[in-house]
Formats: sequence, C-alpha cells, structure tokens
Amino acid sequence: MNKYYKRIAAQITTLSGVDMFSNSRQRECVEARALYSHILRNYFKLSLRQICDIFKHHNKSMHHATVLYMLKSYPVYKKYNKFLRSWETEIMCDGEWADANIKKEYIKDKINIMPNGVVDDVYITINNEYGNIIDEKL
Repeated sequence: MNKYYKRIAAQITTLSGVDMFSNSRQRECVEARALYSHILRNYFKLSLRQICDIFKHHNKSMHHATVLYMLKSYPVYKKYNKFLRSWETEIMCDGEWADANIKKEYIKDKINIMPNGVVDDVYITINNEYGNIIDEKL
C-alpha cells in the first residue's frame, strides 16, 4: 500500500478521533470513511476496487458499491459536518504529496464551489500571469 494512503488514513484518524477501519456504523466513522474514499478517488484517482482493497487490507469489509455510496453521500456529510471540509483542506494542503496532478485535481474541485466573482478573479489572474506560458505549451 502506498505510503501516502497510510499517512492520509493516519491523519483522518487523528483529526476525527475515530478508527475508520472499525466495523462501527457510528456517524463519525462513516463520515471519516467517506472523506478517505473521496480523497483517494477524486485526488489520487484510485478505482473503486483499489479503494476496497485498501479497506480490506485493514480488515474492514468493503464492496465497491459501498465505496460508490460513500462517494455519493460525501457532499451531504460535508454540508452538515463543518469539520469534514477543514479536515479535507488540511490533508490536501500537506506538502508531502507535491504531485502536480493531485494539486490540479484539488484546484478543479475547489473551483466548482467558488462563487462566480471569485472564479472571474481567478480567470483574470491566470490569464494575465500565465496566459503566455500556457499558449506556448499548446
């Protein structure tokens, strides 16, 4: 198992105070598992099967449909649990996973929830600061 996946699991356990690999159905455990699955799927681009295998490696029974359900439920959990958003930000802003692709996925995810005025500001900044560089790469 990738060292980053272990580190993320440890961070979530520390932040949430629960063992997300336990067989508990407590809301806190379910939300921690959903956060972990969200990060692995959306930023590290793991398949449902790979996420299942990580949970199984930690003796947590898991089916790909369960992972899919957690991923679909995560936005609702995040809406009502103010800590999930801050935990996600804290984990993803850790400089250890400095891979450019992961950072791009994180930015894409955040752009989708920004107000239009902020998106306009980001667009102008990118175009003014990096427009020539981007055009040269194309």
